[in-house]
Amino acid sequence: TLDNLLTNMLIFSGAPEARRKNSDMREIVEDTFVIATTHRKDGVTLRAVYEGPADFAFDPAMVRQMMINLVFNGLDAVDECGTVSVRVSIEQGGPRRMRIEVKDTGSGINEADIDRIFDPFYTTKERGTGLGLAIVSTVVNAHKGTLEVSSTPGEGTLFVITMPEQAVEASI
Repeated sequence: TLDNLLTNMLIFSGAPEARRKNSDMREIVEDTFVIATTHRKDGVTLRAVYEGPADFAFDPAMVRQMMINLVFNGLDAVDECGTVSVRVSIEQGGPRRMRIEVKDTGSGINEADIDRIFDPFYTTKERGTGLGLAIVSTVVNAHKGTLEVSSTPGEGTLFVITMPEQAVEASI
C-alpha cells in the first residue's frame, strides 16, 4: 500500500533511533495480521505462538513496520495452502532479550540471492521496491539486535531477530 511504502521510505531515509517504550509484542503481531488480511491469498494460514509474556521495551512503530514487511514477504512467497508463522519469546537467562521468528512455507530464497536480500532496492519481485528487508535490517540495527536468515528453495524461509533489553526512553 502507499502508506506502507511511505513508512518504509521515512524509516529508510534517515538513521533512525529506536524510541523504546514498554510495549506488548502480541499487540504488534495481531495488528500485523489484521493488516495482512488484505494481502493474504485464500487458504493461507497466519499463525502466532507466544512463549510466555510478550512485554518488552522496543519502538512499537518501527517494530510494527518490521513485522509488516516480514509477514508480507512471507505471504508473497507462499501458495494457496501455505503458512506464515510468528513465534515470540523473551529470553531470561542473562541479559533479557526478545526473540522473534518469522517463518513461511513458501518458495524459499535462492542461495545466489540470500547475501543481497537486505541491500536497499534489491528485489526479485516483479512489483517490489527492494526496501522491505532493508527496512527490517535498519530496525534491527536501531535496536542493537541481530538478524539471521535461513532458507531452503521450495521449502520456505526463517528469519530470526533478537533484540536486547535496553532502557526505556523517558517521557517528557
